Amino acid sequence: MSPPLLMATLATLLSLAGRQTEGFLESIFELMGIDLPVPDHSTLCRRLSKLDIKIPILPTTEAMDLVVDSTGVKVYGEGEWKTRIHRKRQTSDMG
Repeated sequence: MSPPLLMATLATLLSLAGRQTEGFLESIFELMGIDLPVPDHSTLCRRLSKLDIKIPILPTTEAMDLVVDSTGVKVYGEGEWKTRIHRKRQTSDMG
């Protein structure tokens, strides 16, 4: 699969914007030890405008938070990200 097609697939499946997709793929390549250049978001946009891509979206029954920014990617279970970011107080049995 070509990098532009891979990026388009990820962007569609994960509902990511161009820069987010670029950062996500760079992180994946780094984690996997793959030394390949990732097209920047503007190059990707130009290339994708020439392709006719149809990706079926499959329904899921499990909730998941996928956090992506320019520093990397992390997948959290339902509510885990919110707890981590907002430091939700842990309840404990003091009995």
